[in-house]
Amino acid sequence: MRVKCGFLALLALSAGALHAADSDQVVKPYDCPVPVLSTAAVRENMSGDVMLQYQANAQGKVADIRILKSSGFRDLDKAAIIALSRCKLPVPAAGETPPPGTMEFKFGKQVRVDSAAAPALIPDSCAASERFSTYVASTYDRVEAPGVSIRFGVNEAGEPTWTSSYEHDKALNAEAVAFIKSCRFKPGTMNGAAAVGQSDGFIRLKTSPPK
Repeated sequence: MRVKCGFLALLALSAGALHAADSDQVVKPYDCPVPVLSTAAVRENMSGDVMLQYQANAQGKVADIRILKSSGFRDLDKAAIIALSRCKLPVPAAGETPPPGTMEFKFGKQVRVDSAAAPALIPDSCAASERFSTYVASTYDRVEAPGVSIRFGVNEAGEPTWTSSYEHDKALNAEAVAFIKSCRFKPGTMNGAAAVGQSDGFIRLKTSPPK
């Protein structure tokens, strides 16, 4: 995470759940960072929903973000806008202009924690694979290649639960999901106790040895 409070927003149900538009014609954002809340937003227990409209540009970036529904708090609206602006988008085909899309951020009341830690991969726990080597957590500062971007939940037992891959190749996507489900993690913690968490990162593809 870029900042410490990002994981607070990730673990707590308080944190910016988001939903993209469902139309197949809309270019949907992916690899979105967790909204980073201001100290004031956490301290004052701000909560509310933010509905944003966005337009994809020719470079596959989010452009022209507009607030359709405000949370009533400037800090929450700003956190949602910044998070959406840092999402990735598939690059549209030449000459195509995708229709505007919408994304909703839901901010619940903040859960105060003394300490929190994200789930961490247990080394060598993933099943042997001819295609993949390992999983690497993302810092949102890089995109690994070759690799498959993936987001998934981790329960208190350290087992992956729901998964969401951003790979457009359906066969590769299915393999990536099966691979991450074979891995085991040290569960995330909140106040020293195991807690349901979420992880974003990359499954590294094996490269062919040089001939």
